Amino acid sequence: MPVATSGPVAERIALEIEYRLRRLLSGSSTMIQVSEVIRPKRMESATPKHCQIVLTQGDPEIDAQLSLPGNPPATAWRHFFSIRCHVIPSELDPTAIDTFQNYFVADIRRAICEDANWWTFDGLAIYAEWGNISGIDLDGTFVAFMVPLIVTYRTDEDDPYTVRA
Repeated sequence: MPVATSGPVAERIALEIEYRLRRLLSGSSTMIQVSEVIRPKRMESATPKHCQIVLTQGDPEIDAQLSLPGNPPATAWRHFFSIRCHVIPSELDPTAIDTFQNYFVADIRRAICEDANWWTFDGLAIYAEWGNISGIDLDGTFVAFMVPLIVTYRTDEDDPYTVRA
């Protein structure tokens, strides 16, 4: 189901990722009850919460090998999306942090990959791949981990609103 039918391709992909992550708010997991999914705003000071997902994106990189000649040429972009998951259970919770992470990662991958041809993000991308998961420690205390998703897509060289196959 397309989330946005207009706008820059990168933004439409971000909205589709956010839409798929929001599926986890319905409580579809037996272990993880996602509290919220956010894309931070400039002046927002969101307080980290247990089972919160924060979606951010990095700078896109040109993939010259996947770019295509033409009139206009198609530029291929590799865009890094960071799915940061906060894990801040009660001090009384006996559940291992690794258990939270294992279920959280499984639920995220299932939510993103649930659609047929998930890697195309409803025809916006040509490829997507998962990166290596990394933990985030503050003051020696585990508080979050990051699940990277790298999405490759093409646009007209002179029009980032136009999807190219």
